[in-house]
Amino acid sequence: MRFAFRLLVSLGCLLWGCFLTGCGESNQRLPTGELANEVRNREIRHITPGQITQAAMKRGETVSRGVQAALVRKLTAAIPAEGLVAAGRYCQPANLPGADSLGKAYQAGIRRYRLRGELDKKDLSDKAFQVLDAYRYSAEQNQSIDPGVQGDGPFMLYSAPVTLNHAVCLQCHGQVGTDLSEADYRALSARYRLDSLVNYRTGQPIAVWLLRFQRKEVIKSIPE
Repeated sequence: MRFAFRLLVSLGCLLWGCFLTGCGESNQRLPTGELANEVRNREIRHITPGQITQAAMKRGETVSRGVQAALVRKLTAAIPAEGLVAAGRYCQPANLPGADSLGKAYQAGIRRYRLRGELDKKDLSDKAFQVLDAYRYSAEQNQSIDPGVQGDGPFMLYSAPVTLNHAVCLQCHGQVGTDLSEADYRALSARYRLDSLVNYRTGQPIAVWLLRFQRKEVIKSIPE
């Protein structure tokens, strides 16, 4: 009888130990770093619209200044090497080395639109068209043009004036007959739509940056 009782106890302990071992295997603890990330991702972040706007402004300023600086560097090197007309293609962000890397780093759509002449609505959302139209009106009225951020569904639109503030840009966009010769103007006009992009003076806005960011990426960039 005692032997049978001891046997039952031993079997019970063995089964209980197996049960504990099995539970331990099915509920493995996450490493500290992964666990911390999981908890952090589940936390509700209380972010205000003002914080989102501020973050989008910061990203917009970083990208637009970076692209503009890359353009000045490229034109300064390309005009003597390739000539004025050939170098003009770098004024399009799609053709500018450095713009693509900035766009990928900040997941931004980078476009630039002139302030004069016909405005092509193709590939523009209604909100983007309204923003550009407002900038154009302000420029026609000689009103100040400031950077801004607007929501556009799942996106944030950053807009800012492109100001003529570097001598290298005057060679294409300055006063015809003074900053660029008649011959250069004709050559540039034959290749690009230059009619609305000349006869500007230093300090004048000549175009608008329009950068599109994913709202969720802007929110993720806000420090916790």
